Amino acid sequence: MIKEEQYKEYLVEQYNKVLFFESAPPFIDKTEVMSVDDYFEKEEDNNNLVDAKIPQEEDSEDFDDAKISPANIGKIADPEEREKQKKRPTASRTNKLLHNTTIKGIVGDDGNELDLEKLKRIFLQTPSQLIGQNDKMKASGGNKQSFYDISLPAYQGLFFNKKLDRFEIVRTCPSAGECTKFCYAAKGGYLMFPTSSEAGAKTMTFLMNDYEGFKKTIIANLKKAQASAKANGKQAVLRWHDSGDFFSEQYLDMALEIAKKTPDVLHYAYTKQLPLIRRRIKDKKVPQNFVFNYSYGGIHDKSINPMTDKHSQVVPAKLFKDLFADGQKWQFDDEGVEKLKKRTAEHFGMPLESIITYDEMKDIEPTNEPFYNVLVWKGHGDDAATRKDVIGTLLLIH
Repeated sequence: MIKEEQYKEYLVEQYNKVLFFESAPPFIDKTEVMSVDDYFEKEEDNNNLVDAKIPQEEDSEDFDDAKISPANIGKIADPEEREKQKKRPTASRTNKLLHNTTIKGIVGDDGNELDLEKLKRIFLQTPSQLIGQNDKMKASGGNKQSFYDISLPAYQGLFFNKKLDRFEIVRTCPSAGECTKFCYAAKGGYLMFPTSSEAGAKTMTFLMNDYEGFKKTIIANLKKAQASAKANGKQAVLRWHDSGDFFSEQYLDMALEIAKKTPDVLHYAYTKQLPLIRRRIKDKKVPQNFVFNYSYGGIHDKSINPMTDKHSQVVPAKLFKDLFADGQKWQFDDEGVEKLKKRTAEHFGMPLESIITYDEMKDIEPTNEPFYNVLVWKGHGDDAATRKDVIGTLLLIH
């Protein structure tokens, strides 16, 4: 595949041929002339760019199938560049990799130079706790399960490579597509607080530099969580991930190995890495305590069969925004719920009788027969993604 830099050089060459033509070709009056950078920005805004692979550095040995590139911290921290990033799809903005507070904290005494040694020290602080519970996890499980999750930075993550002594960016969602425009993990609290971006950078730095240490820490965290859950008559459940995805084969294999070493814990994930998962299923490398949900919004959507593949997809706002009861957001009366079900069935081509709400699902005893498509909205838990009788988790966009 042609590297972006090579393609830009080619475009510049063609651009100059047209620009300095002594007699313009017949199509020139219909051609919009712009700089190459402006062209790339426009195409990216319109989601027309092919998802090109970031060239892998030859001397980067770990996670050798991950998409990794050197990071220019000066450019990421530059105010003009950060403002320019606002034109890009939400998740692909590099201005979210460093919070403004973090940037202010590493500005040198002269007010210009960045103290990269200080930033390196921040990133190299090894987390002792890699699993946690956000609001959705706390709302899940009822009196039978305790849900936890692990987070990676959404779409791309900044980390420090100790071996190469430099900052790098890794694509944490290599199969992302349309989802980059509305990614939940690329807005809200994920961006508002410096601790969120710094926690993501520390996690990625730990993972990318100390594979075995990272694996041992998660296993230790899970054994402690399972012991606590068992003491309360529950089972521990781990979601991989509330942001990010299985960005490399080595990382996916690590997750599967962790699941095998924690057989009493239920593991699950939403993922767009369909080819990787399907190969592991075919090779019988996925343990019984790991449940995958193929997530729409990526580059492999066409290979998902919603009638046979356990999956998740986003319900567009146009199907429900006029149905809120008495104007109260996320409150539906019985009539509103029935209208939502009918609209959803028509929109996705699903059997109406298969569509139920999250609350209705909780009153149904789980079975091993996949049938239900469950409507989930803000305030609900994540139980549908773990149940074998749920074929589709339908997430109302918010």
